[in-house]
Amino acid sequence: IKNTPNPNTLPDIEPEKYYVSYIVRDLRYSVTEYLREGTEFRFSDTNNPFGTTYGSLDVKNAQKRYYTTSGEYVSVYNMAEDERVARYDIQGTFLVEGKLNEDGILLVNDSASYNVALNKDISLRSDNMLIKVYITKITPVAG
Repeated sequence: IKNTPNPNTLPDIEPEKYYVSYIVRDLRYSVTEYLREGTEFRFSDTNNPFGTTYGSLDVKNAQKRYYTTSGEYVSVYNMAEDERVARYDIQGTFLVEGKLNEDGILLVNDSASYNVALNKDISLRSDNMLIKVYITKITPVAG
């Protein structure tokens, strides 16, 4: 299924600002320092601008999900007290400018190569880190 629309077919849609919510799983707590508000991120493969971090982070103990040999689905939380081995799931928001089409795909930088959609992983980089985020929500900024 091709889910990358051609931006030339969306001439009547003006770029707008969107909150793009994400989750990153199983990271060290020190990573939160590099996700503070106002940090600029770019697409990792092209270095083209993506957006900036917005608001505060929601940091929880990392949760592992897996099936047991008996077929039972279980979740286990990382509860390590030693910060050097503790792992966390981090939820946050980016402020991104783009065009949202009727299929819910956000085109960033007027390019079919750079799109964001729900339940999609995207690789991003800042000056200090490379990270893969899982998109959980795209919301227009009330204007």
